[in-house]
Amino acid sequence: MRSAQRTVAEKHSSVRSAAVEANFGAVLSLTGDSTLAIPKGNDLETHLGLQNVGTEPATSIRCSAQGQQSLSVTPSRIESLADGERERLTVAGTPERDGAVVVSAATNDRSVEETVAISVVSKAEYIARARQSIDRLRSFVAEELDETGSGGRGQKGSDGRDAGGLSAKLDAAVEKLDDAREHLESDRPEPANGNLRAAQRQLGAFINSVQARRGKSADEKSATLLTTNAT
Repeated sequence: MRSAQRTVAEKHSSVRSAAVEANFGAVLSLTGDSTLAIPKGNDLETHLGLQNVGTEPATSIRCSAQGQQSLSVTPSRIESLADGERERLTVAGTPERDGAVVVSAATNDRSVEETVAISVVSKAEYIARARQSIDRLRSFVAEELDETGSGGRGQKGSDGRDAGGLSAKLDAAVEKLDDAREHLESDRPEPANGNLRAAQRQLGAFINSVQARRGKSADEKSATLLTTNAT
């Protein structure tokens, strides 16, 4: 799992190196989680990273999702993306069924696609999978941002509490997942749904916190690794 995630994390930089060397102009790179599980009947919100890894600005970028009409991408249009600049795309909606969704970003002469396989699972299975993902994230936080707030390469966190703050968000998500499981076991689906949404919000807060640390207390590779595993 770790080596595969590092391959994803390095995709942008490797494509950019080739583009710069060949002077290709604007070149788009799109990365995100290739497989997602969502509890049946619940909303999906996942994020992909779009970056111009070329040597010139990309303009009039159109973003869309194909495969399930209930899902959409925001922003749907980006006026300009400078060389090296990054934009986060959000795919959101209520999945109707299992299946692949193709997210694309295109200019008049260039395009890039990323396929996301979505599995609509029972709430109990989702809770089990989410707990496994959080266990992995805890290990990544401890390794990529040590407990003093230092980055994986000795970068000092701005407030010295980076790892603790991220861990607290994961702890809050686990608490909501455990509450949801208890409600399901007691045949109380509505409170369970509320707890699942709360857990997803906590994971969203985790992602936002990592993005805010990108290039500061978390280097690019660490930030991509953490956000990919949180989606």
